[in-house]
Amino acid sequence: MLLAHTLKIKKSKSIQRIYDLKGSWMKREVSLSERSSRTKTLKDVNFLKLKRKEPLTLAENDRHFIIRTLQCDSEFLRSQNIMDYSLLLAIEKVKMKSDLVNVTQESFESVTLRRKRVKSISSYSNKVENRYAVNSDDGKQKYHIAVIDYLQEWNFNKKSERILKTIFVKADPLGLSAMEPVGY
Repeated sequence: MLLAHTLKIKKSKSIQRIYDLKGSWMKREVSLSERSSRTKTLKDVNFLKLKRKEPLTLAENDRHFIIRTLQCDSEFLRSQNIMDYSLLLAIEKVKMKSDLVNVTQESFESVTLRRKRVKSISSYSNKVENRYAVNSDDGKQKYHIAVIDYLQEWNFNKKSERILKTIFVKADPLGLSAMEPVGY
């Protein structure tokens, strides 16, 4: 799901929610109001609170496809010593059945084969022609998914950030996004 382009949604009016997810909770909430824009990018804590009211519903094969693809992407990023990336999730309202996208085993295998030939993120990104999008189980929504912000290496600055936040701010280390790629 490492992509050169993100969110290619035909009509911005069809966007219901956008999330930037890191798997952490420190400073990962955006204040919401009745007037909040549909296109306001929400974060992890917002996702956790809203998923009770607005759960994601995926067909079993789509769920497995997404999990396997994200595992491959995470392993690749980890091998490159990359951390602090995000999963961009956009939820689009779908009006007609013809707008739906189906994920197949063939598409997973073609991405996996392409990834094996990859030497770097940028060369992979240039080869990707289609975005990832899957239908909700009921066909009323399309979930657009991309890995973004994947250029941060685990280096002295990030190690220092983690230590300082843990010691001086008393932040829970499990809630920080500044962590070793193996744990990320």
